[in-house]
Amino acid sequence: MKVLVVDHSCVVVENQKVWSKLGGKGMEVHLIFPSSWKEMHTGKKKENVLEGAKFASHPLKAIVPPFKDIHTHFYIKAKKVVNEIKPQLIFIDEEPYSISAFQFSFLSNRFNIPFIFYTKQNIFKKYPPPFSFIEKFVFRKSKGAIALTDEVKDVLIKKGFEKKIFIIPHGVDEEEFKIAKRNGKEVVIGYVGRIWKDKGIFDFINAVVSLKDDFPEIKVIIAGRGPDERKMKELISDRNFINYIGGIPHEEIHRVYSQMDILVLPSRTTKNWKEQLGRVLIEGGM
Repeated sequence: MKVLVVDHSCVVVENQKVWSKLGGKGMEVHLIFPSSWKEMHTGKKKENVLEGAKFASHPLKAIVPPFKDIHTHFYIKAKKVVNEIKPQLIFIDEEPYSISAFQFSFLSNRFNIPFIFYTKQNIFKKYPPPFSFIEKFVFRKSKGAIALTDEVKDVLIKKGFEKKIFIIPHGVDEEEFKIAKRNGKEVVIGYVGRIWKDKGIFDFINAVVSLKDDFPEIKVIIAGRGPDERKMKELISDRNFINYIGGIPHEEIHRVYSQMDILVLPSRTTKNWKEQLGRVLIEGGM
């Protein structure tokens, strides 16, 4: 079977591994991802392909509007690639209200190719036009959907999606993230993720500071980038037991987990955001 996968997150090599695994099982996989992508807090990532990949890569130029919303990007020459590949199925790993989901669902409909989409949205939201129209179009034309969690599936059903829904969480390289237990006198507590108040970073810091007097042997490692980075640095400037190591490339993050005894993932649920699954808990808990 020939499958075309569309996934902007595959600009990160680590995220390509699952598709290489699929290609290694006899399926012909073609992967579309941006030739370059600028993350707001981690900088620009350029096209890179997994060494020994068992898929055909098709990095395309992605256009992102000035307001840089992740769901508004679209690809140049997408029609040409779809027409050349002539896949039997298109898998769209983008939210169903996004511009890129509309782009490839439209092409799928035009070339009479079935498609499914992958969603992680775990909060019921009503979107303004044109996103509401896009979502309805994608729902109507798709053959089914994949949801990250049961909660995401419930949101799809509440929105009126009546087709088959499969639940598949994030995939993790079991060999790379097989973390050995540490042997040391101190207890190292770690946080990996966005440095953002809604991720609970300040709750985490306040908690470990309150523990320090009773448990002087604790050390803390914080890894990540985000909008509240400056405020966090000021908060921990006189806390020598807290080591902030900045942003770490995904392909190297397993080395950070190996330095920790306890991994913590706090978060604060708001009206517009809720922790979707917590990939770091899967990676760090292997």
